[in-house]
Order: sequence, then C-alpha cells, then structure tokens
Amino acid sequence: MATDVKLEYRMKKGESLTYRTRIDTEQEIAVEGENAKTASHIDMKMVHRCTDVAPDGTITADLTVESGTMAQEETIQPLPNIGETLTVWMKKNGQITRASTPLPFEQPAFPEGIVKQGQSWKSKSKISVPGKPGMTELIYNYTLNGIENIRGYDCAVIEVSCSETVIPLDNNVEEVIKAEGTTHFAYKEGKMIKSEIETFTLITTPDGEMETALLVRVELV
Repeated sequence: MATDVKLEYRMKKGESLTYRTRIDTEQEIAVEGENAKTASHIDMKMVHRCTDVAPDGTITADLTVESGTMAQEETIQPLPNIGETLTVWMKKNGQITRASTPLPFEQPAFPEGIVKQGQSWKSKSKISVPGKPGMTELIYNYTLNGIENIRGYDCAVIEVSCSETVIPLDNNVEEVIKAEGTTHFAYKEGKMIKSEIETFTLITTPDGEMETALLVRVELV
C-alpha cells in the first residue's frame, strides 16, 4: 500500500456529505476551597453540500445542521441552530478563506506537496479566546503515521497535537491550552472519514481555577 500521499480536499458540484459530530465537555471549577463539576454532551448531524468548485479547486459549500441535541445533567434539548446554514469557501489544503458568518477559529491547512509516512509538519491555527481581543495563534503538530483502511477507504492516519500554550489574560488571569488526537483522511477521495481531538484548558485566577476537557469526535455517516 502506498505510503506517500497528497493531502487535499476534493468535492464535486452537487455532492453532499453527512457528518455526525459528538462533543463531550467536562468542567471542574475550584474557587476558594469550593469545587463544582459539570458535564454536557452534544450530538448532531451536519450536511456538507458543495455548490461550486473553482478552477483552482476552491470549494464553496453549504454546511447545514440537520439534527442535534444537547444533554446536560438529566435534561436533553434540541439544538437551537437546527436548520441553519453556514456557507464557506475552502481551498484544497483546507484553509477557509471566507465564511458567510465570522468564525471563532481558523482551520489549520494541509502542507503542499507529497507527504511521506513518518513525516511531520506544523500548521498555524487561530482561535477566539474570551477575555482577549483579536485572535490567538496556536501551533499544531502533525505526523503521518501510516495508512489504514476504514470502511473501504484507504486513510492517511494523522496524529495531531498542540503543545501546551500559555495565554495571558487581563487581571492576573491566565489560560493554558493543549490538544491531541487522530484524524483519518481518505486521500484518494479527498475527504475526512473520522477525527477525534481532545482539547484541555486550564484557566487560573487569583481566586481559583477552571479545568475543561473537550472531546470532539467527527465521523462520516
């Protein structure tokens, strides 16, 4: 099986892909000796429909939330954004150049050229951090670990990590972010098959701290 791959997104005009996304959040707050824990779970399906492909391969796609629920403690409610559509313009390397609604993040891009098994690379991302103006840059590390067949697709197995990053905020508040996970990308078809990324954050204040673990699992259905 080939171990040298080209990582780029490809869709045909009119093509639709449906992804299931599950987001598990666990949070613990400790303030002046008092502790509180909360947990929530979001489960949704989103349809990605390609409406245009430019000569350079840039994809225009409508992303529509088809269904979804949010569970917290013993309460389950439908998501408030069911039926809403976001339009994005995405280059072949995954960089989103435009969106119909401002996004709170910038998606890391794939490297140009052929990637060999065992090869590592870095890619920049930007996120919006509450309490800090503008966008904050994060550096993600990637390694092509090999090829694995998932549901009939030959997938590039890409290990993902973001080293611990310290973000100073106002009033002696500090946030620390790190992440790790794996993405399976069908390089022949140009689409993501599944991804599992866990992000950890720790916010410290003069009075206490808040720890959050966010596990995001996305899978083609």
